[in-house]
Amino acid sequence: MAKLILLALTLTTIACNTPKQEPATATPESTPAATAHEYSVKSRYSSDWQLSDPQQGEIVIALWRHFDNNTLDSARAYFADSFYMETPAFTGKLQADSALAGAKADRAQFSALKTEIDAIIPLKTKDHPDESLVSIWGEEIGTMGGKEIKRKVNEVWGFDKNGKVSWMLRYEGRK
Repeated sequence: MAKLILLALTLTTIACNTPKQEPATATPESTPAATAHEYSVKSRYSSDWQLSDPQQGEIVIALWRHFDNNTLDSARAYFADSFYMETPAFTGKLQADSALAGAKADRAQFSALKTEIDAIIPLKTKDHPDESLVSIWGEEIGTMGGKEIKRKVNEVWGFDKNGKVSWMLRYEGRK
């Protein structure tokens, strides 16, 4: 029994006098730098991406808020004169005024609408130096015909060299 007590005291003394080791933290010098990666397939648009102007992300957020608030008439200044779009309901090139009219018709189906943003990222590529894009993910929660509708949404907004929206791709999923 005395040996057991002596062993316990020895282990306690060692444990209390051993310096605490902090977990290693990454320092900027030790964090690996991002490197280019060549995928096993060639991307049709680009494989060479970098972050772009965050202000373009703010423009897309403003456009989503205009859609929520049914104030799309105030959004015309963001658009180039012609506009290409792909959505579940329409694909084609339009004058910006016609594209906004279509968006207003879509919005008019809702008696109430609120979008939640999950992620937003502005991007550019050397392969297309005269344009940049913003990808945004979120969820539209609204009331249509007295029923609550939830749509998961991913949109990609293209900006021309003048900083105007010239195209948009929209993908939807229902909850």
